[in-house]
Amino acid sequence: METFVLTISCLCVLITVVGLLGNLLVICVLTGCSTRMVYETFCVGLAWTDLTYLSLSCPITVVQYYIRSWIFGLFWCKVFFFIVQVSKITIENNDLSGSPKLTVQSSPETF
Repeated sequence: METFVLTISCLCVLITVVGLLGNLLVICVLTGCSTRMVYETFCVGLAWTDLTYLSLSCPITVVQYYIRSWIFGLFWCKVFFFIVQVSKITIENNDLSGSPKLTVQSSPETF
């Protein structure tokens, strides 16, 4: 069991570090542009959501794997659950909003 916990913890740390750096880079690049397009605003919002999820949720998950119980209290339990659910909904909405565009772009019939 310890090997599994160590493997999952290392994977979470790697994902967190790469995700934090990548999302910070996206935010810096897209907010540094002189033009403001809807697409850029949407991507910055997604990057902020992912940044919040990675910085709060992943470290708590790693601690939970090691301790095997919840030590953060009722308030952080609710915050953790809220962040996980909002991140999940954001990812699902992003997938749903991109699907029709891909369908229209890849259709063989054009008007």
